Amino acid sequence: MPIRSLAILAFLAVPAAAAAQSTRATLPFITLDGQVGGIGRPDRAGDIFYSDESTLLGRVALTVRLGSQARLGPVAVLDYWGTWGRGDILTVCSPDPHGGCTQRFPDVSGLALGLGMRSMLGRVMTVGLTGGIGRYTMDIGIPPQRLTGFHLDAEFALRFMRHGGLVMNLRHVETGKYHGARMWYRPFGIGLRIQ
Repeated sequence: MPIRSLAILAFLAVPAAAAAQSTRATLPFITLDGQVGGIGRPDRAGDIFYSDESTLLGRVALTVRLGSQARLGPVAVLDYWGTWGRGDILTVCSPDPHGGCTQRFPDVSGLALGLGMRSMLGRVMTVGLTGGIGRYTMDIGIPPQRLTGFHLDAEFALRFMRHGGLVMNLRHVETGKYHGARMWYRPFGIGLRIQ
């Protein structure tokens, strides 16, 4: 099923989940996440081949619970994430299959909005699944290219103090084509949650 269809299904699940909430108060009203990590991405786009150099990622996310306090409930997530590599787009020339040079994967950053669900597992664990849309900038020239992307996002959080804990996040983003190839990214991160 295409990522766009899955993102739309996540949006449609919110009203149904709001009606099915339990009355026990467990999910926080607001959470703030800060994470660092990396990103999975394609190894080529059309005739451009990318080096295997790692790409670093930073993410900040604000989540608001949309219903009354419960163990399971709908949420809205606003986040910003961005990557940064090392050096110029063109690295030391490692030959690609066409006789050119491999390139560093372009930096990607942007703001995204998602709707989805969070659920408590026991007293300290939370899992979540959201789908949404974002607007991203890809640093591949002057001016940088702007892309609209759809995403699915899964998270796992472990609270180890009253107002804070550890959060892990994995996202799959699909954007428009670049050099005739479908562009996708899989940002993943680990960091702290304040609630």
